[in-house]
Amino acid sequence: MINFYTMISERKRIISFSLFFFDILFTAVSFFIAYWVRDSLFKVGLYSIKTYLWLLLIIIPLWSLILYSMGLYRIERTYPTRTEILRLLKAVILGNLILGAIIFGLKFIYISRLLIGFFGIINLIMLVALRFLFHYGIDLLIENEELNVLIVGTGKGAKELANEIDSNKFFRMKVLGFISENPEINASVINDYPLLGTIKDLPKIMEQKVVDEVILALPRNRLAEFDDIFRYCDEMGVKTGVLLDPFSKMGSKVSIENLKGIPVLTFSATARNELALLSKRFLDISGSALLLLTSFPLFILIFILIKFTSKGPIFFRQIRCGLNGRRFVMYKFRTMLQEAESLKKDLVKMNELNGPVFKIKRDPRVTPIGSFLRRTSLDELPQLINVLKGDMSLVGPRPPLPEEVERYKRWQRRRLSMRPGITGLWQISGRNDVDFEEWMRLDLKYIDEWSFLNDIKIIFKTVPVVTSGKGAY
Repeated sequence: MINFYTMISERKRIISFSLFFFDILFTAVSFFIAYWVRDSLFKVGLYSIKTYLWLLLIIIPLWSLILYSMGLYRIERTYPTRTEILRLLKAVILGNLILGAIIFGLKFIYISRLLIGFFGIINLIMLVALRFLFHYGIDLLIENEELNVLIVGTGKGAKELANEIDSNKFFRMKVLGFISENPEINASVINDYPLLGTIKDLPKIMEQKVVDEVILALPRNRLAEFDDIFRYCDEMGVKTGVLLDPFSKMGSKVSIENLKGIPVLTFSATARNELALLSKRFLDISGSALLLLTSFPLFILIFILIKFTSKGPIFFRQIRCGLNGRRFVMYKFRTMLQEAESLKKDLVKMNELNGPVFKIKRDPRVTPIGSFLRRTSLDELPQLINVLKGDMSLVGPRPPLPEEVERYKRWQRRRLSMRPGITGLWQISGRNDVDFEEWMRLDLKYIDEWSFLNDIKIIFKTVPVVTSGKGAY
């Protein structure tokens, strides 16, 4: 038995990878053309092309992540041309802004701003042209290809499946009609598709018509009744698919994995796209490494301020819960008195947050320097080490204490299903001004709606929140 969606997925992967490959190739070519244009128009102030080639080491992975996060490789339905062009425009603008910020931050003043400007313009033109060529090429490749599909079943799932097949431009599939699982049904047309007969008529229908695939869209409790269909299609050499919608009320995403030839139906409440998650980890590594490098002088200054204003270690180490409850040591700059933990029991009654979290304004255990570090969130800089190690991410739910997790309600534990982060929806929504229940819901919303682009947006929104000190104490 071959799943209908397996073939769909394979074709999507081939088309998506091909488009991605040419996008990156055209982006690299755009850089060389931009250099040639800049050199031709303004011959002064430009070094040899070899001097700038290292920029491609930033541009290629950066553009890969941004183009992917913009949804430009989701081969579901063809986007309207204007929508696709707007997505490309946003991607190129965002890429150039980040590239410019990196160049400015590293103070590479020898890099021509005109070169970067020309690169952005030429890159956009080439990517848009590629999209038109690509769509035209796909149309030529599949012009004479058409797969005929029979759908066994007449329920809601069967009708939605027929609509999905017809709306998919890239695969040129044709729904021949429905086969009813109910011999007493009285209809000749369902959703504008012909009702060709009942299950007992299937052998005759398949002999009379060209059928490439039979898809069963039946209630799961009835699938076992139709084992003969699988056997018959197997003898005829016709592919058989099953519409898998057995737990429609679950919020989890459903996927099929292959373990040495054994199909495994997987339900996951978190992101399952490995490429997207790899992109997130790439951002974590590159971002944390860059921030650690550029903030090193700040580390030294904070180190000196803490060392000479209060007794105790420079860093505060605490066991926190990470991905799926894994425990790790989280690092922060120490902002409290050395005996803070022993004093906590006398302050529990002053807790200003509901739920298992302990927070109070004007905590008497906080040192003067610690108060400043907390307001500016500079105390969290050492967590970049946790991000680099893989314990945390730049963006994600905040890592809780083990004793807090022990008091979680069952629905709240799902926030542990993603790697914890330094910033997230909670931080940009008011931090300690948000009550515990809302905090948990914001974390679950982040998990349910996660995308690489959302991470980028949260990072940018974190900057004004941190500088304002809103909700920090």
